Amino acid sequence: METENVSKDPPLHLESIIRISAATSVEKALEEAEIWNTVNESHNATAPPVTAPPSLSAVAWNKPDVGIVKCNIGSSWVANGSISGSSWITRDHQGQSLHHSRRAYPFSPTKRRADLLSLLWAVESMVNMKQRNVLFESSSIELRETLLYPDRFPEVHDLLDTLAGLLPRLGTWSLCYIWRSRNNVATSIAVTIIRDHRTQSYVAQGAPFWLREMVHQESLGA
Repeated sequence: METENVSKDPPLHLESIIRISAATSVEKALEEAEIWNTVNESHNATAPPVTAPPSLSAVAWNKPDVGIVKCNIGSSWVANGSISGSSWITRDHQGQSLHHSRRAYPFSPTKRRADLLSLLWAVESMVNMKQRNVLFESSSIELRETLLYPDRFPEVHDLLDTLAGLLPRLGTWSLCYIWRSRNNVATSIAVTIIRDHRTQSYVAQGAPFWLREMVHQESLGA
């Protein structure tokens, strides 16, 4: 996992980030590093690492460190559609799939809200499954913008408030922006909800049968 320290500020919580103005040094550091945020539950810990998008020469999915569960998040949305789709898949340090899920939501008016619902579904699922040490990854630029500049998007503050209540229950966690090529499996699951009208919501062990080869190849490549 590629990390670098970009700030000496204490660990941030989502409820604090929601109130950060665009002028703060923390937000500037986040923007310059091309990441969202990394949060550590402990107020006394040193500044947490932040993860930047990979270089163009390293754009494949990569394994998390030992003891970390990586949760990739996917979302699908089309204007004037009747539903939006959410998905996630968790994998361990060997690249082995632990669980995956998809969920259909009634139509969301914006892609931003649909993507935030996808994040919320992933976080809620991890809480219910009692997961700890979770690294969330998503390729949604709308999510990145929303978490960096929440005051610009009051229409989704209800979802941000719900997230703020759930995330502390995970213990230590982080949330990173990645290139779409590092999010192929989760994106592929989400796309089927709208494209193939697969509206049955579920959580299952392992990877979807039709994506097992992709998951296997990704586990070999990092």
